[in-house]
Amino acid sequence: DQVALHELCMTGYCTGAQTLYQGLFMLQAGEGVFLSEAFKPEIMRHFSYLPHVDDTLDMPRAKEALGAVLDDVFIRLVQDLNGRTVLLPLSGGLDSRLVLAKLLEHGHDNIISFSYGACGNGEARIAKGIARQFGVTWLDLPSQNPRALYQSQLRKDFDCFVDGSNAQKPASIFHQKLTPDVCPPYHLYVLHNAPLPVPGPRTKKP
Repeated sequence: DQVALHELCMTGYCTGAQTLYQGLFMLQAGEGVFLSEAFKPEIMRHFSYLPHVDDTLDMPRAKEALGAVLDDVFIRLVQDLNGRTVLLPLSGGLDSRLVLAKLLEHGHDNIISFSYGACGNGEARIAKGIARQFGVTWLDLPSQNPRALYQSQLRKDFDCFVDGSNAQKPASIFHQKLTPDVCPPYHLYVLHNAPLPVPGPRTKKP
């Protein structure tokens, strides 16, 4: 399927139910398939995300409602953490900064932040300043040499994991650059009693 192939090359995945093969489709989020010897396969949707605009909600009330939801989420997260160390990938953007701020606001300061990517990248420089301002530990995890990464056992193991016994992926490819970068150093697990990674930034190319 040439259209699906172009999508894959540009984004790393095929959209909708399309795959690289004409006539072969995949289940989408919120879908399931019913298989029976007596009937043809039937795709059923158990959830649909249909957002709508609430015209009665002004901006101050919308901000207040969002703040209440965020507070509820982070109060429960801090309770579940129960003092455990958090590993927080910190970028130069607002997503991870919000996670850091909310954890601290609700009383959890046992945090180790880190940044990854090319040595000296702008995201890491900003993240370092944010961590200093908030008073939390920050680690710089620069990317490995690409050739060494490709030849590493880590890359080979990850290939097997995402490809499912080395089967050809018909609809998506993984962001290989992130394979080693988001694996926290082993000594952090040893010294800090298996810390809990908390997603911060969206996947970005530094």
